[in-house]
Amino acid sequence: MLSTWRCLHDYDDLKHMFFIPCDSHGLQLLIKDLLSLPPLKLLLDQAQAVVKAFHKSRLQLARLREHQITLYSKKQALCIAVITRWGTQYRLINSVLKNKDALRRYAIEQKSRDLPFNSHDCISSAAFWRDFEPV
Repeated sequence: MLSTWRCLHDYDDLKHMFFIPCDSHGLQLLIKDLLSLPPLKLLLDQAQAVVKAFHKSRLQLARLREHQITLYSKKQALCIAVITRWGTQYRLINSVLKNKDALRRYAIEQKSRDLPFNSHDCISSAAFWRDFEPV
């Protein structure tokens, strides 16, 4: 890593750049680039919209909690992703998958589309869940 940093610093076109030889920062940038690929970005944006919708609406979250308790015998968190922490994207996906049955049951019973961000459409979509399943 240090030798690469030195080689890049020797280029006249790159002299003005500030290089930080840091594996965790490089990994963070790599993950950010991967998550910005169109298919992943669309899926993450939809999942984020679903979770954000429940965070914005306490009534709808309470209704979802009832389904969680019925299905899982406990409440389960829905995690929002933060752009600067790629681990939160993992937690976002994981939390949506863990709540899949409760979310789908919520969508069936709440036909009134009370959720913002078109979240009800995402939850009701077979394509959303198909794309979300691990391969």
